[in-house]
Amino acid sequence: MTVEGDQVGPLMEGSDSTVSIERALELTGYGKYTILLTLACGLCLCGATAEIYTIGFVLPAAECDLNLDTSSKSLLAGACLIGMIIGANIWGFLSDRYGRKKIIIYSGSGGVFCSVMAMLSHSFWAFTIFRCLVGAFVTGALSTIFAYSGEFLPQKYRSKSIVFIGVLQNFYSIFIPTLAWILLPLDYSITIFNYKFNSWRIFLLLNTLPLLFGTLSVSFFPESPKYLLSTGDLDSTIQVLKKIYVGNNGKDDYKVKKIFAEENDDKKLTNKSFLVVLTEQFSCLFKKKYIFDVVSTSFLQFCNFAVSSGLLIWYADILNIQNNDDSNVTVCEAIQSGIKNVTINCNEEKNEFNTSMFTQNLWIGVMYLSGQLIIILALKYLRKTFIQGLFTLTAGICATIMIFVTSPLLINILFVLFLVLPGLCVVVVSAIVVDIFPTHLRSSAVSFSLTMGRISSLISTSTIGHIIQLNCYIAFSIYATLLISSSVVATLMRSKEKRNCDKNVK
Repeated sequence: MTVEGDQVGPLMEGSDSTVSIERALELTGYGKYTILLTLACGLCLCGATAEIYTIGFVLPAAECDLNLDTSSKSLLAGACLIGMIIGANIWGFLSDRYGRKKIIIYSGSGGVFCSVMAMLSHSFWAFTIFRCLVGAFVTGALSTIFAYSGEFLPQKYRSKSIVFIGVLQNFYSIFIPTLAWILLPLDYSITIFNYKFNSWRIFLLLNTLPLLFGTLSVSFFPESPKYLLSTGDLDSTIQVLKKIYVGNNGKDDYKVKKIFAEENDDKKLTNKSFLVVLTEQFSCLFKKKYIFDVVSTSFLQFCNFAVSSGLLIWYADILNIQNNDDSNVTVCEAIQSGIKNVTINCNEEKNEFNTSMFTQNLWIGVMYLSGQLIIILALKYLRKTFIQGLFTLTAGICATIMIFVTSPLLINILFVLFLVLPGLCVVVVSAIVVDIFPTHLRSSAVSFSLTMGRISSLISTSTIGHIIQLNCYIAFSIYATLLISSSVVATLMRSKEKRNCDKNVK
């Protein structure tokens, strides 16, 4: 008998109170406990996301305080990303080795501390170093939170919950430019103990609160039952499952007494040295059994990040077409004519603040939020690999068409779809990774695929300007080719997702 709605059915007849971990999770039901857990994970993810993206709003406001020129802005903008690339795979290993909850708490706490120290820094290099450390810490939460939340849920709820966490993340992406719009244009400062707190420092401080509260919220929940089972701690696994059951159903009559691991989750952790286990962990990822999955999911994230992060800085220039009297201009002509050198005189009183970047990012945030809600509804009828393939194919087509059209409105619509659709697929691919990899490799697999994505984002951000100046049509053709290739790879992964999903729901 299966679980229907929020009610929990009895154990299958003849089970002798011994079930698989997936069946044990299914019997815990879905209710208040799992909803609160999802909200806590979502808040933590919002905080980690805020630490990454707030720097884009801070740079224009902080250029006089930190004496920023073009090269120092580029270094500061990439500092957090560099830290994330360095730390991602290490945190993934530590999560698989020492537990999801510990890593989320340690990395989240470290991220909050370094963010506050960066806010207090008055020199460029101190600020940059602490922002790099922020990236190195928050990537631990980013790479672990999906595995942690997913391991509390049965297969039928897992993907929807992970995508819902992504919805919360995108909701906060609307809040960030709104808060920036309120605070950054204000011309005021507060001096405390010889520290000058102006609007952009207060903005940074406020954006540490979600990560702080998210980390505190996760600390009230236990380690994931799947991770505990992978370590061989059956008693703790049963206790956690009972706690989930009581929280969801309000009753203390959970019947499961024994649990056996799934075929893919039968590897227990050993007390080997850090380097030995780290080497073994990533050697396992590239064994013949998993090599196709690792390469495929990494390529999907590589393509998603290259577009959604690497091209975001050009969105404002595309919108300038709408203010051009000559509407017969293609996207490449707009980009090439829209790059201007702006000189800021720090001796002049700042009476006005350019708010266009706030409205533009609000628009993108709304599109992300709407897209995630659509994905949640679509997951009931469509496979995640199909959604990834459909979205990236559509984005690739938009990139191809955008090269030739001259209508400002159409260019704007195509460019938004071109940016947003691959960005929406980042969470979808993470959900695919959680589904197809076993517990002892799950966080490492998520971390590796996200690291490949961040590397592509760094490459894309640093090279796109040069490529566009060389030949804009080639630049967009490269992105279109990547996206269409991504849709093909997602299609090839469909059978793999089907086999794993079918195995988990038996």
